[in-house]
Amino acid sequence: MPHQLKYPVNKSYFQSMTGEVLFYSAASTVVMACILVGWYLVAVPLVDAITPVTAEAKAAEARLPLPIRWLRAIVRFLGDGDVEHPILAKLERGAAWYFAKLPAAVLALGVYQNWIIMPSYPLDGSAGPSAKVGFVLRIVEGVLAVWVASGLFYRVLGGVLFAVYGFLCMSYGIAAVDAIPVLASAFFYLFYTKGEVNPRQVAGIRVSLGVGFFLLGMVNKIYIAELFIGVGDNFPQLIEGARHMIPGLTREAWSFTTALGEMTFGLLLLIGVFDKLTCIALTFIFGQLIFVFGPSEVVHMYPIAGFLVLLFHGPPGTVLDGLVFRTHVGLWKLTGRRVSPYVFALSLAIVAIGAATLLMFTPLLFTMHILPRM
Repeated sequence: MPHQLKYPVNKSYFQSMTGEVLFYSAASTVVMACILVGWYLVAVPLVDAITPVTAEAKAAEARLPLPIRWLRAIVRFLGDGDVEHPILAKLERGAAWYFAKLPAAVLALGVYQNWIIMPSYPLDGSAGPSAKVGFVLRIVEGVLAVWVASGLFYRVLGGVLFAVYGFLCMSYGIAAVDAIPVLASAFFYLFYTKGEVNPRQVAGIRVSLGVGFFLLGMVNKIYIAELFIGVGDNFPQLIEGARHMIPGLTREAWSFTTALGEMTFGLLLLIGVFDKLTCIALTFIFGQLIFVFGPSEVVHMYPIAGFLVLLFHGPPGTVLDGLVFRTHVGLWKLTGRRVSPYVFALSLAIVAIGAATLLMFTPLLFTMHILPRM
């Protein structure tokens, strides 16, 4: 994808947590906190209210009109409720098969176009290894493509993909963060069991895509923002579209706010909050990029496959549940063991603000303010 800068970048914009940067950073932290509070105060109670548990409740729901039952099931699904249906099971198996086989097509495309894993890692000698080594790597990549397609010795293949990612780190440096999602396949193959998608595979996909998406924003659009801003220079419709929402948006602010959005999505995947909605949104976003940029972005079908596996798998649970419970119990004891909805709301506020500050604002502060001064 063309990413040559047409105008100089104001690098100082990404080297101080002041002014506009501070405002956007604080705003994204508040948004994250509000999402967490909304999850516990709105989404969870709503899903609980429409989820039949007892035999009587299930019988009562069965008497409802079919459209109402379907609507309740859709709300439960989108709210990460426990929905069991043969169609969902088939869709999960189909998504898992697609995710397992798709790397073969990606690797084969890399052999044809002279890059490894992703177009970000060329084998023509312009970056990474020399062209002679790149030729050998194209052969290795072709062998890997056949291996993935064969479906044989998946657990060994998982270990090999970990080694491949290590090679990318050594050869391409910090740019290797762009390929963290390949670890999703490594985990998927390493923990492979025939006939089912097991929790360890799902956890590996979730962590790899979540961390990868978070770092994609923080590194590719903040720490080395010139690459992304260069894309904006060559595709000015991207920035102009954003300016319809934020008039006067600079190229630097466009890159920074895009990073904040990606970091938010990555954190939602990791925490397991609004998981289904997040996967649906990311599927549409990556799909749109293929239409915007054309065949050069066809490799985005790979993360889409991972999002579909997470979408159709059972609800993941939220990693903050235990912390919310302990905080609530602690405040309950401090208030003389009084049962009050305000105590629970205060517990949520403490956990949400603390988690958002630690996971969103602190990495931004380090990347934007502390790291440039080290």
